[in-house]
Amino acid sequence: MPKIEMDETMIEIRKLAHQIRDKKIIMRQERAILKNSTKPVVPRTAPAKVRDRSVSRLRSEMEELGVDMSDTSDVSIGSSCFNVQ
Repeated sequence: MPKIEMDETMIEIRKLAHQIRDKKIIMRQERAILKNSTKPVVPRTAPAKVRDRSVSRLRSEMEELGVDMSDTSDVSIGSSCFNVQ
């Protein structure tokens, strides 16, 4: 196998390639650290979140404000209209 002579441009290209490889490795490691450190942590033993919205509370608050909610007893305020198949 013939030995390739390294002139100044080849040496410069190899140095630049080495710097690019090092930079890619560093960026990959930083991305992994950032990904692992910014995730929200919710333990499996956490209690269920208490719902702070409800139809009965909405009706009572609207009635306190003076809105007549008596006609809305047959309206589906809280149920969604989506059909998932």
